[in-house]
Amino acid sequence: MLSESILDRALIRVLTAHMHLGFFDPPAVVSYKRLTPDVIDAPAHRLLARWAASRVIVLLQNRMSILPLNFNSSDRPILMVGPNADNVHALWGDYAGKSAAVNVTARMAAVGEVGAARVRYAPGCLNTKCANTSGFSAATNLVNGVGAVIAVMGTQGNGDADEIEGHDRLNITLPGLQEDLLEQLRVAASATNAPLIVVLMSGGAVSSPWADTHADAVLWAGFNGEFSGTGLFDVLSGRVNPGARLPYTVPASLAQIPDISECVHFFHKVGKLLTESWKGTTTVQTNWVSVVRIGGLRQNRHHCTHSGTVSRTHRGITLT
Repeated sequence: MLSESILDRALIRVLTAHMHLGFFDPPAVVSYKRLTPDVIDAPAHRLLARWAASRVIVLLQNRMSILPLNFNSSDRPILMVGPNADNVHALWGDYAGKSAAVNVTARMAAVGEVGAARVRYAPGCLNTKCANTSGFSAATNLVNGVGAVIAVMGTQGNGDADEIEGHDRLNITLPGLQEDLLEQLRVAASATNAPLIVVLMSGGAVSSPWADTHADAVLWAGFNGEFSGTGLFDVLSGRVNPGARLPYTVPASLAQIPDISECVHFFHKVGKLLTESWKGTTTVQTNWVSVVRIGGLRQNRHHCTHSGTVSRTHRGITLT
């Protein structure tokens, strides 16, 4: 059990942030209320975005100190591979603002680092769902002769997302056949004596015990914004030391997560109203779900029917 002092510390941090943001002040004296649209994506903010893109990256594995990579030690090309290697939507999480002009993927940053002639690219998977192996051979065929294989995997929190509100994941493994792609890349990379660097992009927990065991290095980048690729290569090249820490503990599998369904209940959604009126006494078919909420995961337990008063207010639908 958590001690009361730890809970107090967490509460103080939250309320202190709210105070700095002016949540408890009259709107007229809150400086953020006076911001104008011209500050969005301003030059100073772009500099901050680039700085943050590298500082949030977490080094999870660095076997034989393979990182940092020396991209100038030879003229061998590098292979950028994976569904997030050139995926602009992977730069942004859910509820994220969009940059008007700057969206640097890992592939773009690789070109900026070593030049287009030394960058090979294949996504391997059509998207992060990675439903089939049709693109695997195109990726593995490019491994021969490269100096490094950089596989940018994970989830997507924007666009055709698999990690977004209303689309909760059922497990914490890499989606679809992504790990199968990594296994084939490992075989091909070993044959050409090239290191396999795995970069995980996600908002919630993503577990890959296979990558931890078999990849030469593993990095977690989150959804690190408009300079995502630039930040990644700042770390890969050694210009920035990856000193960040994970914001949560990642279990190896769901088997390590205790069943807490008896103490966590979440009202998932109000179903079809069996009336034409938004307000009044009626019977409502609802989907009550007892869930485990860890990193966006959801585990269904039971359903029920609610009979009572349904009211629509400015806060939504109220059941009594």
